[in-house]
Amino acid sequence: MVLTLFGCAPRVGTPPAQPTTASARAIDLIPKDLDLVIRVDMRRLKTMLGPDSDQQLERLLVRFQLVSPARSLDVALWHSVLERSDTVWLGCRPFVRGCRDWVLVAQGKFDDLDPRTRGFSTLPTDLGGGWLRYDQKEPQVLRGAPQRIYLQPPGRVVLLTRAEIDAVQRTLDQGDPGTDLEPEASGVIALSARPAALASVLSPNKRAALAWLRDIERVDMLASPTSSEFALTVALRFPDPNRARLAARAIQVVIEAVTERQAGIFSAAKVEALGAVVVVRTHLERSF
Repeated sequence: MVLTLFGCAPRVGTPPAQPTTASARAIDLIPKDLDLVIRVDMRRLKTMLGPDSDQQLERLLVRFQLVSPARSLDVALWHSVLERSDTVWLGCRPFVRGCRDWVLVAQGKFDDLDPRTRGFSTLPTDLGGGWLRYDQKEPQVLRGAPQRIYLQPPGRVVLLTRAEIDAVQRTLDQGDPGTDLEPEASGVIALSARPAALASVLSPNKRAALAWLRDIERVDMLASPTSSEFALTVALRFPDPNRARLAARAIQVVIEAVTERQAGIFSAAKVEALGAVVVVRTHLERSF
């Protein structure tokens, strides 16, 4: 049966949609080729940011090139999605100036979200399984701009750029496995990343100083706010325990040096090498 949530009637002669085999887990809709995955508890983040949360979020979106201020429809689309979201997962391919390709999966309450008012096609394509597909009216948009929307009312929406269309569609059609980068499910902000990919996009004058990033196989971070600080836990996975022990000593020296020069930035910092993983637990001052 074709959904009529947005007042859309089925096209005459259109064959019935085939069932879509999407995973019940939102994280599985993030493709494997994206090297950074972030999970955000949007409700808690907005409470933390306070009354100007929308403006602060928009500045972050622009900084990471997820939206262009010149494209008001993109900004309006992000606001429409984020204000209805409880939790979002963002997978991206890092670039020197933010994200080049990305997929956003959001869970929340999207009963009244209408992509037609944000530059997407008038009639959605019914994919079965409760999924609707919307494409940009413009055949070509900027590489980092949203090209397609998948909507599964009432609780899930997926935004993505054109480079990730085939990968996400295969997951929806065939149940292809998604990312192996899975951020923690707790905390306000959690991320998982392949640091080698992050190091490759640093400006040339910073690559030498951070060449050690290439030794790290994976980094996981979990951040939660207190009244005045961020509780921060970072786990760095190395190829072997020896490299982990050396890195733990170096990180401890860096934290001590920073603390000496700028007292109060870190508090209660603890660095441990647990096998091939270095775990750093600390608190950071909140700047807002």
